[in-house]
Amino acid sequence: MSREVMLPLLAQPPLSDAQTWVDEAQRRLDDLKQRAAPPAEIEAATFATKRANMTLSRAQTYGGREAFPVELHLLQIGPAVLAGTEGEPFAEIGLQIKARSPWPATWFGGYTGGWAGYIPTPDAYPQGGYEVDTSPFAPEAAARLVAETLAALEDLRGNAAAGEPRRGHPAQTGKVQ
Repeated sequence: MSREVMLPLLAQPPLSDAQTWVDEAQRRLDDLKQRAAPPAEIEAATFATKRANMTLSRAQTYGGREAFPVELHLLQIGPAVLAGTEGEPFAEIGLQIKARSPWPATWFGGYTGGWAGYIPTPDAYPQGGYEVDTSPFAPEAAARLVAETLAALEDLRGNAAAGEPRRGHPAQTGKVQ
């Protein structure tokens, strides 16, 4: 079974600002390399240029949008269900899903069918850090992903109990499996 889940996004910078940051970071890096600056300075400028490019990519992909669709996939094998989504959800999201799943054995993970970015838990945002700083998703995205995954697990359980095909039902998934 698969379904689309709309996750709320953070506001992204305007493309023009993001492009300006990339251009400025790249000029600084090029200048440091040309002057044979100390390796530590070049390394720091390389990091800043990489981050600026990541910001530009997020602005291009997510800018001007309030939510972004990620695909949720579920596969039942006997009493177990494998569930996964695009991106990298924080471990606590998977633990919440496993604890509340209607299935005796549930596995939840990311990197399934694509990459949409990190999906942090709300408590991670005040702490910041690489994953939070580079995530396009709003703090509410984690709760939405948990709720939508639990709803999909319940639907899958209902399909299995009704003897419907376990590969998904087009009326529920929106696509033929």
